Amino acid sequence: MTSRRALASREGDPLRIAVVSRPWIEVPPRGHGGVERICATLVNELVHRGHDVTLIGVGCNGTDARFHATYPVPQLHHGVSLIPELAHAARVRRLLSGAQLSGAQFDSAEFDIVHDHTLIGPILGPLGKTPTVCTVHDPVLGEDSSDSYTLLGDYYQALGDNASLVSISHAQRNDRPELNWVGTVYNGIDTIAHPDIGLGNPAARDDFVLWVGRFIVEKGPDLAISACREAGLPLVLAGSLDEPKQAAYFSLVIEPLLGSDVEVVTNAGHERIIELMSRARCLLHPIRFREPFGLVLAEAAACGTPVVGLNRGAVAEVVADGITGWVCRRTDELAEALRRVVEIDPAACRARAKQLFSVEAMARGYERIYREAVDR
Repeated sequence: MTSRRALASREGDPLRIAVVSRPWIEVPPRGHGGVERICATLVNELVHRGHDVTLIGVGCNGTDARFHATYPVPQLHHGVSLIPELAHAARVRRLLSGAQLSGAQFDSAEFDIVHDHTLIGPILGPLGKTPTVCTVHDPVLGEDSSDSYTLLGDYYQALGDNASLVSISHAQRNDRPELNWVGTVYNGIDTIAHPDIGLGNPAARDDFVLWVGRFIVEKGPDLAISACREAGLPLVLAGSLDEPKQAAYFSLVIEPLLGSDVEVVTNAGHERIIELMSRARCLLHPIRFREPFGLVLAEAAACGTPVVGLNRGAVAEVVADGITGWVCRRTDELAEALRRVVEIDPAACRARAKQLFSVEAMARGYERIYREAVDR
């Protein structure tokens, strides 16, 4: 008789998958939330491909999977503090160990694989004989040894073989090659859901530059204002103000820089962001940190929208320099790149997004990693 584990490791057979999301935002997010958007996209595609998927998160379920909430509401109102994530991880652990919580009761034996997207979850290690893989969504290397991102990399290093880690870019993996990486899978998006109005009709696009992100210094909205002003181009800042530190940064740094050439759109929903992206001259991504992927870069490409970015983290991996945008080494190169962005072919942007950053490619990558974990 063929064992359940042997079936699970065999390509083409359905898997029983538990996906654990973070406690801060619902899946999918109503506004900003890159990790949660990836979780939703992946979960739905896995269900579509015939797998039995259970999502464990917070709030309400917006996916096609079965769902259990460790909190009735998202916990972002606490700020990104340690206690809610510790409680979330403990409840997930108890739930998957067979305890009854809030009317739900699972057993780790019900699942072939657990896919954890949280920060603290990996420290708990595998649940019994059920293999667990953990996607690392944050940078693992900062500017110096005291940088919080370097300390995060040290945390993963301390876990050793107890955590099977998945990187979301080769740049992220190469920052700390000694970590227990078991694979690399690019974040994926539903490319069909991204409009490409500029492919056959460039006149349909407006001439504004778009910046998207959280209003924090690492995302460089101040650099975006300076570069667009030097290039003589209008700018739309579409950013989130969900946390007190974001509001403080916006008030102290960004508001004094605003003028008639800058429009601010705060806490916009995903549909509004994509609508702006599909009409923009380009997306400007002047980050100051080693971002491990940059979901908005893939989303822009899917819309046929070129990207101008600084060469930090995985920018040069996601953006093909001279093909889907311009990758600049220094901030003083940004303005000229904004002027030259009309040289980029929108069709090339969309073609690369479909090839590398589709939801189908992401799901195939994780299926391979799941089955390898079951084999191990």
